[in-house]
Formats: sequence, structure tokens, C-alpha cells
Amino acid sequence: MKEMVSVLTILVVSAVGVSVAGVEGLLAEADELLPHREERAVLERCIELYEEALMHKPGEEQLSVKLAQLWHEHAVLLRHEGNDESKQRQSLTASANHAAQAMGLSSYVELERMSVSSLEEYLAGVDEPGALLWVGDSWGRLLDDNRWHAFRVQAVDKFPVIYGRLIELDQEFFGAAGHRSLGAMEANLATTPLVGGWLGSVDRAREHFEHALALAPEFLMNYVEYANHLARPRGEWELFDELLHHVLKAEPEGKGFWNTMAQHDARRLLKEEDRPLPSDS
Repeated sequence: MKEMVSVLTILVVSAVGVSVAGVEGLLAEADELLPHREERAVLERCIELYEEALMHKPGEEQLSVKLAQLWHEHAVLLRHEGNDESKQRQSLTASANHAAQAMGLSSYVELERMSVSSLEEYLAGVDEPGALLWVGDSWGRLLDDNRWHAFRVQAVDKFPVIYGRLIELDQEFFGAAGHRSLGAMEANLATTPLVGGWLGSVDRAREHFEHALALAPEFLMNYVEYANHLARPRGEWELFDELLHHVLKAEPEGKGFWNTMAQHDARRLLKEEDRPLPSDS
């Protein structure tokens, strides 16, 4: 009997060793590919590798956070390529769910079911900034198409809680993401007809964007978001042009995925012939 137990122990330990070695190999391959993930085939291979690694190590927080980021980036690439919105939503849903799981939830839908006070209490125990960022950004994108649902689940009150906790943990995280995302949210609300001035604030939006630029001047998406969400709808064309031309002239070290996407967005926005009339807000 003892011999049988010993054999089983050896087999279990060996299997764990193979599993750990397998995960390390998967992540090593992914690390080599990540700098080139602005190509969709490369990004999709990275996602495959991380998903397989997570299967070997279920519940691993950092793997879930990385997958939340990669799935969100997948949705960004699909948008850039003009793919249909249903595919983008699938990627955003995967991102939001991985981020929620890194926070100890089964899916992002649990956030919709929480009251604002319950969310505040829950997030006080969350200390992973990446989980907060990707659940906020991906869930927010999913709600863009359904404003009524956004109001029903009190999203307008919940996102400041999510991003506020992110800023509390690390206001410089991922290019000052908390300030950038709150700036975009405030700007969108402030420049939406019938809503502007009631739920959103141009002043708060501008303050968050300026914080983002000051904290992370090399993160070019900060300039694009400022131009697109605040300067453009308000008809502040001098500011709009200044921000986007800065993006195109910049040559940041190790440009990476997000700065590449920012320069693509800047070119697209500057090419638009139709410039909307200024918002009244």
C-alpha cells in the first residue's frame, strides 16, 4: 500500500512539474510575441497562449488580468479593421469577464447587480489596478450601445467608483488610465444632448485629461481621447488639431501597441472632412 501511495505521489508531483514547465513555455512564447501584437494574428496567438496557461493554472490573477488586457486590445484591432460590432462585443465580454474573475467575481454581470454602496465596499478589497481598468473600460464599451441599460444598472454612478479606486491605488497606472477614462466619461456625458450639465462636467473632464497628460505625456492615447471626446464635440478645433498633430509628430521610445493605435486614430480623425458644430455645453 505504501509503495502504491509513493508511486501516486511521484506521478502527481511529476504532472505538476510538467504543468508548471508547460506554463512557463507558453508564457515565454507569448512574451516574445507581445511587442508585435498590433498585428491581429500575433495578438490572437498571444491570447491562445495565455488562455492555455490559465487552463493549467485556473484562478491565477495575473493571467486573468493579462487576458483582460489582450481581449480588450483585440476589440480595438477589430474596430480599426472595420469588423462587425458583434465580434467586438465578444472580445469585450471576454475582457470584462477575465477582469471580473481577477477581482474574485464570476463575471462582470455581478457588478451590474451590485448597488453603488456594495460596489464601493467590494472594491475596497481589490488591489489589482489592471483588473479595475479592464473591467471598467470593457464593460463601459459594452454599455455604449445600450444607454438605457447603462442607466438601469446605475453605471454612471459605478464607473467613478471603479476608476476612483484605480486612481487611489496608482494614478499613473497604464498611462494614467484612471484619469483618461474618467475624462472620457465626463466629456461624453457633458456633451450628450439632454444630459450635458446634468450628469457630466466639462470642467471635470478637462481636469482629468490634463492630469493624464501631465502624469503620462508619452502615452499618446491620452491626447487622442482628449481630442475626440472633449475638443471635437465642443468644437474646440484649435485644441483638437494641436493634440492630434502632437500625436503624429511624437516618436516615443518603444512605441508599442497603444501608441501605434493612437497614431492611427489621430490620422483618421484629422482626415474627417465634416467637423461637427460645437456643443452647447
